[in-house]
Amino acid sequence: MSNLLTSSLLVALGAAFFTGCLQDQGTSPSASTAATTTSSVEPSTAAGEITLVPADEKDLDALIAKNKGKVVFVDYWATFCGPCKKAFPHTVELHKKHQAEGLVVISVNFDLLDDKDKALAFLQKQGATFDNLISKYDGGGSDANDAFDIGPLPHLRLYDRQGKLRHKWEGKAADLDAEVKNLLAEKK
Repeated sequence: MSNLLTSSLLVALGAAFFTGCLQDQGTSPSASTAATTTSSVEPSTAAGEITLVPADEKDLDALIAKNKGKVVFVDYWATFCGPCKKAFPHTVELHKKHQAEGLVVISVNFDLLDDKDKALAFLQKQGATFDNLISKYDGGGSDANDAFDIGPLPHLRLYDRQGKLRHKWEGKAADLDAEVKNLLAEKK
């Protein structure tokens, strides 16, 4: 029984590694299965409420446009992505530190829709009281990456007050804090 459990764990870890955060586009087993749920994305309204709303790229674009006049930071992440989870506390820190200056933070999760509760629990543990979306393209993969026009996770984007994409990073963003401050300092 012990050998069976060990073998199962090794298979699961191997699968997680190969479908992990720097995944080859299209390796997710359900990458071509898009969620059929349709809903408009509404930002969180209650102070401190943490939600996770199914969304596609059009919903994200609408949310960015709705925040015109503010600097918008988007963090694309997944719970299966170790570097994403390691960097996410910094996303929360940026939100807390700069929201009064006009920074809006949006997270876009790429877990399977069936794992929404796992992703929501992570967000709650982190205190992510900003807008949190989960991709309608179930589990990421090439469909989600193509739709959101991103590369491998983690992926970060920073938009200026006019809604123009000014910076994007795949992986670590060493100059993120400086770029946030620069865009916040720009005139409306």
